Amino acid sequence: MKLLLNWFLTAVILFGLSEFTSFLVIDDFTTALKLAIVISLIEFLLRIASGFMKFTGCLTLGISYLAGILLSIFSLPIALMESMPYVQGYSIPSYYEAIIVSVILTFLSMLILDRKKSSN
Repeated sequence: MKLLLNWFLTAVILFGLSEFTSFLVIDDFTTALKLAIVISLIEFLLRIASGFMKFTGCLTLGISYLAGILLSIFSLPIALMESMPYVQGYSIPSYYEAIIVSVILTFLSMLILDRKKSSN
């Protein structure tokens, strides 16, 4: 249930950002739902890769560890940029806007989901 709530909440926030800001363009709500799924899958794969890079950092004197940390920090903006070819009706102008959208998305998701936890 939490997974569906998180998926729907991400789609609502992304669609709201596209309606009220010029950071990204989403045609309709079904596109936002598809985008939320694609972003989640890409971010999941990037987090697995960053975990592997952190693990191998011990063998490469920390260079892979640093790259893994940076990849995990920027996994959401990378997912926002890389999901454009897979979702029709979605565009984001630059990586700068992707970073802003990812910060807003993370903050609002954390705020709303934390409020849901405290009310239970």
